[in-house]
Amino acid sequence: LFYNVGAKVLGTFLSFLLHRSRIIDDDKYLVGAMNLNPKIPGLGRLDKDYAKVSMRVPKRVELKISEGTYPPASKLLANTCSTLGGFADGHAYAASGIVPLSRKSELLELLDQNVKGKGKENTLDRFLL
Repeated sequence: LFYNVGAKVLGTFLSFLLHRSRIIDDDKYLVGAMNLNPKIPGLGRLDKDYAKVSMRVPKRVELKISEGTYPPASKLLANTCSTLGGFADGHAYAASGIVPLSRKSELLELLDQNVKGKGKENTLDRFLL
């Protein structure tokens, strides 16, 4: 769907979905993942294949993060990506990172487990691109 586009497109797409409240569940983190193009124009190629992951949160989840009942997106994604040999950064309501491509599906499963481990059931909406 997003082949040969910049990695920023994924976060933009998720932000767009946040404004389509009928499409998403406003009690869930919104997560998307896509294969990262290994070719970087003007610089060369990455040494491995990676997946880009982005996370955004709707208003209701923002409130729960502010109250301290849900973990911030940045912490949730950074901890999960680092477990799988990747990294992530961001802030409480939006984050992004990369993991080895071979671990993309594992990333989504682990994110789901980490959210549920915080006592939240069914709080992860996924979009695989």
